[in-house]
Amino acid sequence: MQYNLLLQRIRFNLDQKFTIFSQTMVLMIQYSFSFYLNFIVLSLLGSSSLSADNLNLLFTDSIPPAPTLNAGSLNVGGPFTVGIGFSENVYGLTADDFSIENGEVIQVTGGEMNYTVLIDPYEVGIVRFKVPAGVVVDEAGNANTPSGTLSVNFTDEEEPIVVLETPQSTVNDVFPVSVEFNEPVSGLEISDFNISNGAGVDLSGSGMSYVLNVNPGAVGAVSIFLPANVVVDTAGNPNLVSNFLQVNFGTIDITAPEVTLSTSSTEVSEPFIVEIRSSEAITGLELGDFSVTNADLSNLAGNGNVFTLLATPIVEGEIRLSLEAETIVDLFDNPNDVSNELVINYLIPLAPDTIRPTIILEEILTGTEGAYAMKIEFSELVDDLSMADLSLENATITSFTENDFEYTVNFTALDFGIVIFSIPENVVGDEAGNGNIASNIITWEFIDNTPVDPEPILDIVVNRIEDGVQIDWFTNTESYNAFFEIWYSEDGINFNQLNEIISIENSTGLFPYDYLHDSPKFGLNYYFVRQYDLNGDFVDTEIAIIDFLNLFPEALIYPNPASNMVTFNTTQYAGTRCEIMVYNTLGQIFLLEVFEALPNAPIEIDISDFQAGVYGVQFWIKETARIESSFVIMR
Repeated sequence: MQYNLLLQRIRFNLDQKFTIFSQTMVLMIQYSFSFYLNFIVLSLLGSSSLSADNLNLLFTDSIPPAPTLNAGSLNVGGPFTVGIGFSENVYGLTADDFSIENGEVIQVTGGEMNYTVLIDPYEVGIVRFKVPAGVVVDEAGNANTPSGTLSVNFTDEEEPIVVLETPQSTVNDVFPVSVEFNEPVSGLEISDFNISNGAGVDLSGSGMSYVLNVNPGAVGAVSIFLPANVVVDTAGNPNLVSNFLQVNFGTIDITAPEVTLSTSSTEVSEPFIVEIRSSEAITGLELGDFSVTNADLSNLAGNGNVFTLLATPIVEGEIRLSLEAETIVDLFDNPNDVSNELVINYLIPLAPDTIRPTIILEEILTGTEGAYAMKIEFSELVDDLSMADLSLENATITSFTENDFEYTVNFTALDFGIVIFSIPENVVGDEAGNGNIASNIITWEFIDNTPVDPEPILDIVVNRIEDGVQIDWFTNTESYNAFFEIWYSEDGINFNQLNEIISIENSTGLFPYDYLHDSPKFGLNYYFVRQYDLNGDFVDTEIAIIDFLNLFPEALIYPNPASNMVTFNTTQYAGTRCEIMVYNTLGQIFLLEVFEALPNAPIEIDISDFQAGVYGVQFWIKETARIESSFVIMR
């Protein structure tokens, strides 16, 4: 039993030390010397002197933890995360421990071997991030080695915004236009501007600020804007379209605009169109500028010097309409004089009423599930509406009231499901005897929202993760849960507790947990999870079994450790030229074999003449790609 324990400790120690052979030759020589010295001492002590204290004395952890950085993407447009994986459990990592350029660490989460860092970039460009040496320690007090430097490109995805301005709204010569961007841009040219009734003379400026000089054309309005996608910022983002700038050009105009109102007929029997025509372009015209009797005005439209509006007569008789003075201005701010007065005679046609009343339904929110209310209106006066006229399914009326020809009905659902409300056609009539048109059909779904307790779930899954076993379990019954215990057995009978995990307690959905067992035995391993409630009750998962084998067909070298034969699994490089070199820890070459084309089957090597110890292997694929590994000979 003691001898087997010794072999396991030696293998663990050798595995640890060989992983750093590739770091420095000094460390390789140091650990090789340490191994041989330990082996000699153990040989002198003999198996009878083996004890836990002796093993702890000879084999101590002196390997510094090594960090590895991983970013989800090397091109980001905002804050991003970096994953940090250490080669073993470490302690003491904080947001102030990192080396960072062009950014700030704003959050650190995780623990033991795996951490996640949230980084906020400062400006467009490269953000560099690394873990310096000596900021954390492992359980033996060894300080970490530094990580490599991770470089992430922060890019700008915002489109530039541009604003056009001019110091005056009326000009009589070439005038400047200020062109201001919210960030530096490039590629702006005179031809990029859209100029109506004028032309660009010259363009000056750079970066964020430019000045465009514009030469007006004919007397009147000069319109200018910059279309989208004509310039780009430093990140290549095209600009958005600018504002629409309008400037008045011409000699000083002191003449008031003359306005004339006209219509196609002086006698009408329905709403009619009125044309408003000015002697020149005007601005500021609104419906409230008109003086009108016996009509409602709406739908004012037009621009420049021609506009139209819709006049709707109120009662039979004369309609008078005019535009009051000083209600509009021309392009040089000259106000108008009063327009002509338009006089129209409105006659009501003597046509029979054949229009059927329509129904307007408006839902009133009650705030109570299963209780509904509806307001009912008609398009014209009708006979009295009664409760019997209403069509209602899966509900019963609780109240029905009328106020000034408006009705309100309240009703309650009879059962869960669909509730339907409507008013059929011809249940009421107007003064001409026209029956009403049927209303819309309104539906609701009355849902039973009584909470249902979920079926309890407590499942366990085990998987091999490199040299350990990860235990994953899931539960949906944590309202009164306190914690979990992870239990382990090598024989399926005698179980020992590995760890205790605190529950989140307030979860109502399916929630996952996991734990990594980093020292399983080769062969069958047995696990189960015990869930404890706050009252002390507990329930166990089923026992999960995993066969933890050291020999895997996908391994590059197996078996490892080896005795007399070792196999190199190079089948993924079959048909490729390869040089294979085997050497000991002193660099002495024990095997050098060249394959012009690697076979499709693994290569078996006879190592019965090799001495026990640690051997490195190099595979030179096509003389350029090098793959390194190692194996141990134990007899």
